[in-house]
Amino acid sequence: VALEYTSLPPVPLPDVAVSGLTFADSAGNTTNVFPADTVEVQATFNYSGFENEQLFVGKIYVDDDEDLSLRIVDEWSQGSAGTTQYAISVGEGSSLLLLDGDYILDLFLGWQLVATANFTVGSDDTADVVTASDTDGETVTYELPEIGLSLSTPVDWFALEQADSDLYFTSDPTDTEYIYIYLLEDAPTDPQGIALEILDVFAMDSTGDGITLTVDERDVYAFGLTYNDGEVWNGRAFAYYDGASGTGVVVSAEVPAVERDPDTLFESLLTWVSF
Repeated sequence: VALEYTSLPPVPLPDVAVSGLTFADSAGNTTNVFPADTVEVQATFNYSGFENEQLFVGKIYVDDDEDLSLRIVDEWSQGSAGTTQYAISVGEGSSLLLLDGDYILDLFLGWQLVATANFTVGSDDTADVVTASDTDGETVTYELPEIGLSLSTPVDWFALEQADSDLYFTSDPTDTEYIYIYLLEDAPTDPQGIALEILDVFAMDSTGDGITLTVDERDVYAFGLTYNDGEVWNGRAFAYYDGASGTGVVVSAEVPAVERDPDTLFESLLTWVSF
């Protein structure tokens, strides 16, 4: 953006911070999966370290190509810190539908990229829409009623995304701590059996014997995992069976092996989930 507007490289803004970038429909329901007849998506975020009169730009990509008709350009006038909302639409008051596709929103202040997040328009997986029920200023709580699970993450983490019909994920702002939710249809009712099948389906290896834990009054099977996708990742996870949907679920805390072990993130994860 700096080169585009000024032909100069960006000037670092060390005190600028953006957190809790989430999306909502016209009724205010927080989600990142929108139906095909969507006219407008609301983007909300917390900010600090901003200065009035700086140029604020939102670039929106649809299937990896920027849609210039959606670009947000604004001279910042909302003060140094707070919470704000911007509409993503073809034009103010427009009834034109947003194109179906995978969207990326990049936010810039004073030429510096300060936040990025994804959402999808036109998903057929309407039963699997992820909604965030609460934002208390510190955490965001996502409800996944089809598997009887709630997940609360720090507000500065990226929004929970559905990468496929059998996979959800979210990460911290540095992309070094990940939470994955793996789903297995027609699953065995035994949590250990669910863990073994998920490891096989996703080409992961176990890292030792598992144990039974109680999480929010539910018995789950906890185990370690590792895999190599060009980089070695280690994880700690737990498996459970959702009888209402007949789905096996594995919730996993994963980190790069060279940077840290997953135990600390896993301990946090155990406090972030409820059933």
